[in-house]
Amino acid sequence: MVEEPLPDPIASYLTSHYDLSPANASALLRHFRLQAHVSRIPTAAALLVERYSDPRAGHLHVFFHTLIGRSANDALSRIVAQRIQRTLGGNALVTIDDYGFLLTLRSFQRLDSAEAVRPLLARAGAEEDLRAALADSQLVKWQFRGAAQSGLMVPRRVRGAERGAKSLQWSSEILFDVLRQHEPDHVLLAEAYAEATTRFLDLPAALAFLDHAATLPIDFVEVEHVSPFAFGMFVSRIKETMMLEDPETTIERLYHEMYGKLAETAELETAKER
Repeated sequence: MVEEPLPDPIASYLTSHYDLSPANASALLRHFRLQAHVSRIPTAAALLVERYSDPRAGHLHVFFHTLIGRSANDALSRIVAQRIQRTLGGNALVTIDDYGFLLTLRSFQRLDSAEAVRPLLARAGAEEDLRAALADSQLVKWQFRGAAQSGLMVPRRVRGAERGAKSLQWSSEILFDVLRQHEPDHVLLAEAYAEATTRFLDLPAALAFLDHAATLPIDFVEVEHVSPFAFGMFVSRIKETMMLEDPETTIERLYHEMYGKLAETAELETAKER
């Protein structure tokens, strides 16, 4: 007679307390166990930062598990990328999602310890760094275009004739460059920046996170594989290259390629512990 395996108490807890089906509870538990096998579980007690060296592309991928939402991560990642450019040189390719953000760096941009990460998360000067990051961004230019037209600085009609979109954009960009050079405190520039940082980027939430991060230890982990919790950010970065097959099929294939054998190892180790 083959004995049935004992039910997992954690899966049973998830099923009874969170209205999950047994299959979903088991899948969630496997996902967390695989994360713990590859890296660590992010918690409120520390900021998890993972670094993965991609041997194929020669890139360094640094994942920040901030858990503050997409708009706040958008603002925070721009602040951090601006500081990397200023201190280490070169640009950082940024990828965001609801749970964190990814910085893709070159080998000379050495970000290899908690001590190296800490200054990038300083609260002091964060607003100025975001303003510098947005100085020539299309996001602010787009907001300025609307503000300039509403403020009648860029008329929509000339001699009774409706102006085309390209003409309006050209005039707005000229006015934007002139004001930024000669009147950087102009009310239209301030309005465009305010719209960009509150309507599209959640700057207040990003600043609140930086205040909180000053009290948190940084859990810096060098990983041999992209962790399951970082997989979504990693896939978002390479989505534009998924042209030869359906993206969902590609993502599923990549997931099984990355974690198939690791999942088996993690389950075996868990079984031994139990």
